[in-house]
Amino acid sequence: MYLPSDAPHAVPLLPQLENAVSFDYLYHVNGTISIFWADVTLDTIFRVEVNGKTASTPRPIVSTGLSTVEGIAVDWISEAAKIDGSMRTTVVKGEIHNPRDIVVDPR
Repeated sequence: MYLPSDAPHAVPLLPQLENAVSFDYLYHVNGTISIFWADVTLDTIFRVEVNGKTASTPRPIVSTGLSTVEGIAVDWISEAAKIDGSMRTTVVKGEIHNPRDIVVDPR
């Protein structure tokens, strides 16, 4: 994963990613960015905090109750889960087989 920098080349941010399939981010008013991604091999959703060109150590925020996560979306309006992974809420339930992605509509 790379973020643009003021240098002419991209800066590797998380070079250890191997099975990340879906990304989303949350921009904070203080200028930091929370980046979220799903790892299909580990069935885990991770978060990292980016401040400028530095990134924190990736942390798993959801690692139980998942099965082949292929799409994520940050719900920055109503927070179906807190950004630390707590307070999770089921947003769709029923006869849905192998959903591939999800999108947040803030309207």
